Amino acid sequence: MKKFIYSFFKFTFIIMTALYSYRSSAEPYCIALRGNGELMPSHWGALSHTIETFGVPEAIAGGSSASVSTFLMDGIFQNPILKSETNSQTQSIYAAFMVKSIEGYIYARLNQPEWQTFVGFVKGLSQQDTLLGKLNVLLQHLSYKKLSEIKDVLQQIKSAQVFYGPAIQKLHQQMKDFSFLSFLSIFPSEDWADLKALAAQIRLSISLIGKFDAKNDANLLVRDGVINFPATSALYAKTAQFYALKNASETTMRRFKNYLLMCAPGSVGKTWGEIMTQQPFCQSALEILINSYLAEVPNTQDILDEPMGQGLDTIVTAGFVRGYSLRILRASKSHYEWTYQPDSGNVLLNEKDIYFGYAGNQHRLSKIQNTFADKTLEISNIDKSKRFLSLGHTTWRQALAFSANEPGLGAYTDYIHGKESMSSIGGWSDLHPTLILKASGCKNVVYVTRRGGDTIFGQGLAKRIFNFDSIPWEDLDPYEPNLSKNQKLNNNGRDDHDSLWAKMYNLAYDHSSYAYSLAQADAVVCTNWNAFAVTKMQQLISDSYHAPIYNPSHMKVSNLKKIEFISEKENIIDPEKGYYRYSGCVPLEKSKHGTL
Repeated sequence: MKKFIYSFFKFTFIIMTALYSYRSSAEPYCIALRGNGELMPSHWGALSHTIETFGVPEAIAGGSSASVSTFLMDGIFQNPILKSETNSQTQSIYAAFMVKSIEGYIYARLNQPEWQTFVGFVKGLSQQDTLLGKLNVLLQHLSYKKLSEIKDVLQQIKSAQVFYGPAIQKLHQQMKDFSFLSFLSIFPSEDWADLKALAAQIRLSISLIGKFDAKNDANLLVRDGVINFPATSALYAKTAQFYALKNASETTMRRFKNYLLMCAPGSVGKTWGEIMTQQPFCQSALEILINSYLAEVPNTQDILDEPMGQGLDTIVTAGFVRGYSLRILRASKSHYEWTYQPDSGNVLLNEKDIYFGYAGNQHRLSKIQNTFADKTLEISNIDKSKRFLSLGHTTWRQALAFSANEPGLGAYTDYIHGKESMSSIGGWSDLHPTLILKASGCKNVVYVTRRGGDTIFGQGLAKRIFNFDSIPWEDLDPYEPNLSKNQKLNNNGRDDHDSLWAKMYNLAYDHSSYAYSLAQADAVVCTNWNAFAVTKMQQLISDSYHAPIYNPSHMKVSNLKKIEFISEKENIIDPEKGYYRYSGCVPLEKSKHGTL
């Protein structure tokens, strides 16, 4: 009977795959993935949409939250069933289905203590029914009588791990340093003052999670955060290792194969939410698979210590501080930890000491370096090309440590490159990594992004580092009352080709890092993920999955699903909003320069 069921599903899948024939064979391409902080679930919709449209990619690049998504993609493409599939259509359907099912994986694991990071973001970190929310309330009303309760909550946070970040660890240690007798008799006033000051900073860190406000947070580069990034990396490692089926038994392999045969064909053209509605057994079967795998392979962190790109070539990026500016930054952190002054981190670094580092396949990195060093190529004069720093082929543990930890979530991260000491300041540095992929040898690059100019937070952080005299702070304030004015300036660009800001971010200057990168994309998946909160996860994913595509290079596409295409003619100024409808997805003017 089992053989009959297996044969039936296999026969059904072959027939359905044949019906999903490509108009023509897919072209080789790479994915440039934009990071987006806590809105990362939108990546799952956009990436599955991209794979169903253009087929399986040959490489992917990204920073910030996109580094986590590239990690998960690397795990998926290590899956032995996916790797052994020779039919490109079947492989695309399998890969897209597994990317979609990450949402299902989250649902299956939400009741686990380790997933409180995700629960916290969804429910609101300051709510009292979360561990961090309870701590926040206790610290707000800090008193001798509350110390025992605080210690209990800290122990629970330590057990849950994901919020046991550097700031919480410091508080926990400071609490341990106080003896029981000191509570009853002599409690040093200086120690009590230090404890209250630290508590205030932790409450500030909690309140600023997800705010990404460079204008009003001068200490975002030097203040320790409450998120334990090694623990969250381990959390993602469990997910990636499950999809890679690392050390899985033959029984689990067979069950996973049957699962794909049963659920993948019916998933084409649907989000995971739609799949759960029409085929609810696909969610329940996934949960059984996950529990079965984790029971037989309980230690699931090995994948973190493997070199990047075992399944899919990956490049991860982050900003780095070197030289004399590094000494300034470290001195600023010491001053902050000594005084907790609100402007301790308000220092100006030398822009020549700021580099954009890239880790990944060494062959690709060498090609990028050679391309950017060729002064006969126009690309060598683009600002971010001049900041290129090859970090070599490292492990995922290291890559996630320097890219996923954004300013505002935690302080800078020390990093040793060869014999040189430097510090990572997060993955905000290159949110449009089309150029490095082109320079690495990718024939076609699909840029997965969202509408609008570069992130206000990234520009604000750059202003903190570089000053940007020509751009006033009110233009980079995410909470500016007249926000529509800022959106117009950001989405339409400015008549400025000379300032450092213009060379980095100006959409109206076709040789800025952003505009030039956008013009080099062969296709753009144009989501609108900023229109959704992460609490609306299914809507967020659905928007990205059904996002229109700008395809100026006329890349070959499949007929697996219906696709909405957009053109330059549709990129008109919205009369109500005052800025271009597809700004950030469609170049504001026809490119005057060639392609690589």
